[in-house]
Amino acid sequence: MAFPQLDAFFTETLYRFVQIFSLEESERVLATEYPMSGHLFIYRGDLTKLACDGWLMPTDYLLRVEDYWLKPEPPGFQEALQSLRDSRCKGWKKGDERVLPVPFWPDDRSRPWLVNIIYRKKERLIEAVEAFVDKALLHAPKPINERERHLFAIPVISTGFGGGAKVKGQVINTLVRDLTKLVARRNIDLALVTYTAPALAAAQKARFETRFSWPELSPELSDKARKLARVGVEQGLALFLGAGVSCSAGLPSWNGLLEKLATQIGITKGELKEFGQLDVLDRGSVLERRFRARKQDVNDRIADIFSRTWDHSLLHGLLACLPASEIITQNYDRLFEVAAEGAGEPVATLPYTPGDVHNRWLLKMHGCVSVPEDIVIRREDYLRYSERRAALAGIVQATMLTRHMLFVGFSLRDGNFHRAVDDVRRALGSNKRNRLGTALFLAPSALTAELWQTELDIVHFADKAAGTTAAAARKLEIFMDCLLGHCGSITGHLLDPTFSHLLSPPEEELKEALLGLQTRLSEDSRNTVAWSKVQELLLSLGWAEDEEA
Repeated sequence: MAFPQLDAFFTETLYRFVQIFSLEESERVLATEYPMSGHLFIYRGDLTKLACDGWLMPTDYLLRVEDYWLKPEPPGFQEALQSLRDSRCKGWKKGDERVLPVPFWPDDRSRPWLVNIIYRKKERLIEAVEAFVDKALLHAPKPINERERHLFAIPVISTGFGGGAKVKGQVINTLVRDLTKLVARRNIDLALVTYTAPALAAAQKARFETRFSWPELSPELSDKARKLARVGVEQGLALFLGAGVSCSAGLPSWNGLLEKLATQIGITKGELKEFGQLDVLDRGSVLERRFRARKQDVNDRIADIFSRTWDHSLLHGLLACLPASEIITQNYDRLFEVAAEGAGEPVATLPYTPGDVHNRWLLKMHGCVSVPEDIVIRREDYLRYSERRAALAGIVQATMLTRHMLFVGFSLRDGNFHRAVDDVRRALGSNKRNRLGTALFLAPSALTAELWQTELDIVHFADKAAGTTAAAARKLEIFMDCLLGHCGSITGHLLDPTFSHLLSPPEEELKEALLGLQTRLSEDSRNTVAWSKVQELLLSLGWAEDEEA
């Protein structure tokens, strides 16, 4: 049983104690002696669609809320907000009280908290975050989706109507530094979710400048993350996502889904034991027959279970930000699509939106909730897979041949996947190549590692420090944060004037030279194909086309 009040009390007592040391000594003691410290995750996305224990909705003394936090707006919200304004206590008006629960929020969504982030001094922003965490902890008895510890999320506060729009770099630098110290002394995790690519780059750079090194990871895991990041930057990764990724968002595993459907259709207690001993494909066939006997469609029921299109997991958010143009999944849900949209890198979903013009695609091998009749669950569906989806299998094989594939949340046991790998083996023949990819597992599996030793690098996250499944899953998230930190751009803010406070003198010199290109070049030069390539580079560095040189 969790006692967040006691946890907050003892954590705060510890923090007061270590204040007698110097700042450097305090951080050293907390990092080495108190392994239950939290972690700061950084990624780009839509904060309102992250599954977490609470997120910070910025407001001010007048309880004003920007429209983009309210899409869609819960019914009755504005009326309730006006009621809060009319009944503001003296503590809120004076600034002594800064956190209020958001009224009329749907129960199936992660709950936001109204937090007054208006301060005369930007260095006091961390006080607003601490007040938010303390209040939200009291209303979250246990972490969401059986996570190992609480996860709270915040935007890059005070860079909009909060007053720091023109000095975003300075605000982000201070915020990242203070958040890193906050999680070091608290047993909670924080996700700093940026809205733009330049803000993500600035936040990553600010974290690197604190000499942060992901202490929760062993040197071996840190080294693997850096090597994968190098592959991502130089060649591009391909992702293969299994059910484990969506489990972190609260959706059922494959076996969990079958058990849920069996209960719903009334398979008796006497049948359940035999049902559990059947092959998973035969279980699917039994369920299809039982549902059909009741004039129901099992695929429609599966679509209902997986049709949630919001509150994706932290893992979805981190994966969506990786430099991966090809993503393959056997999951039915649309949570990766939601996370990719929030990351500013939407995907064309194959084979359902082949005409979409995007830089990335997501191949759904086993169907999608948006087209229930395509969902693969029965043995018959598997046996006829090659007939109906030969083109999709070809895409999987081509991706294996040309990319380093990162498997996440996937057991490597699927029959269709084995057929695709065997086709790749036969196509290669005696020609040798590097391993097909890297597979990430929560727990070690010596036999799986032996079976795939020549083709996949198997990485697992369970150890003495992360003995439980939840702890290993959190370490996987931290690994992904490390991977993203090393392959994400830390220069995407270079040409954005609101981040100029982060630039060193040499970077400032480079910035001025790049911005001066427009004024020094003739109109004819800027109409060439070569200039369009230069524009792509400038845009990737945070340049706005309508901005004067």
